[in-house]
Amino acid sequence: MWLYFSAESLSASTGKKLHGISVTTNPGLSQTSELQDHVKHLLATSLKESTRSSYKSQWNTFLRFCEELSFTPLPASSETISMFIAFLHKENFQTSTIRTYLSAIGFYHKINSYENPVASYPVSKCLQGTSKDQALKRKNLKKPIVRLPITKRILHKLIHVLPLLKFDNYSNRMLKALFLLFYYASLRAGEAVKTNSTDNILRLENVERFSSRSKQGYLIRFM
Repeated sequence: MWLYFSAESLSASTGKKLHGISVTTNPGLSQTSELQDHVKHLLATSLKESTRSSYKSQWNTFLRFCEELSFTPLPASSETISMFIAFLHKENFQTSTIRTYLSAIGFYHKINSYENPVASYPVSKCLQGTSKDQALKRKNLKKPIVRLPITKRILHKLIHVLPLLKFDNYSNRMLKALFLLFYYASLRAGEAVKTNSTDNILRLENVERFSSRSKQGYLIRFM
């Protein structure tokens, strides 16, 4: 039922008026029943079809929970709502999903003129606990990032696949030079390539060519 209220609150006496509308008693047709049905229709119309369907499904889940544990669903106590939250949490429901169930329970209580148990302090803290517990579990599940060192074998593989990236010839040569420089000079990315966090980069003036009788090459000087 969408609504519970007393039929005595409506006048059914012949000749009396309710807000200026004449109300008469017809033994063959209960006008009170018609008005009750119309109230239900108006209340149902106040919600979107999707919301109404969702609330009905979630409310039925709560009813089955209360029936299983012999709890009173309407009006429900804050203790009952807290245990329902614990039940959903143990079933791995996310906090956002649990909130939708509580919205349905709160709606059915308010629409039937009962105090909303969902708004109680114990329920709010219990719901907050589910959120923190799930955040802690997600944090514990995160594995630390392990960066393996680049070996010469991996370096050669990186260089070998450069032509497959469909860069132009200049870009391929530049990337190859950077990979070799990073590896043999043991440089970090920020030491050879300009980033947003540093201006301390390798420049042409830091590189000097040298030659001797035994060998020749380039010397990198860091300032």
